[in-house]
Amino acid sequence: MYSVGVVLLEILRGSCIESFKDRGASKIVESELESLPNQPFANLIRALLQKDPTKRMNAMDALQHEVFKKFGFTNNDTHLQDTLRTIDIEKALPLDGVENDSEGFLDSKESKKRMQVIQTIANELDAVNPFTVQAAFCYSLQLAQLDDCIDNLSESQGLIDCVVLAHKFFEKELWNLKDIETLDRGTFKKCNWSASNYIDTEGTIWMLMDFCLYPRKLWI
Repeated sequence: MYSVGVVLLEILRGSCIESFKDRGASKIVESELESLPNQPFANLIRALLQKDPTKRMNAMDALQHEVFKKFGFTNNDTHLQDTLRTIDIEKALPLDGVENDSEGFLDSKESKKRMQVIQTIANELDAVNPFTVQAAFCYSLQLAQLDDCIDNLSESQGLIDCVVLAHKFFEKELWNLKDIETLDRGTFKKCNWSASNYIDTEGTIWMLMDFCLYPRKLWI
């Protein structure tokens, strides 16, 4: 919600925050907040930009703000609450590799083997969140469009990169990339995994996933 507040502040001021660093951006935001008038839209921005997350306005409360009164949103609107709390990502952001399985890969032995390899790599990284494996598999479907050797770990580290990114996104206990690079066990011991190559692959996966790293579909 803080990010929403920043976007609204930029709309109000008519220009973007002139800083790419958090500390500099925070100073600009604080300065702008001090100069905002006592008006509904400005007050909404203040509520969204509260430093304390416990005091910051949430999405439901924001929709009850007087700025949105004309839209008729109410706390008793069950349909609205369900819409806010449940998003079908698969329909909202469909992916070619998931929706258009023209060659039947998802039901193939190769698919099951890839999932097993992903599970093994995830275990080696001490992953505990089931979404890590599911997301890595989803990323692999997209990356395979550009990497023909993704399932050959001696030729490509792409599949490992998918797991590393999923681990980075879904796990609480995170690895330093340099520590992964020197990991002396299992898959990482057998292949020459490179942190610098991973960084390039990470950016590619982000773009292939339309900048949303949640898996669109779950495979059992």
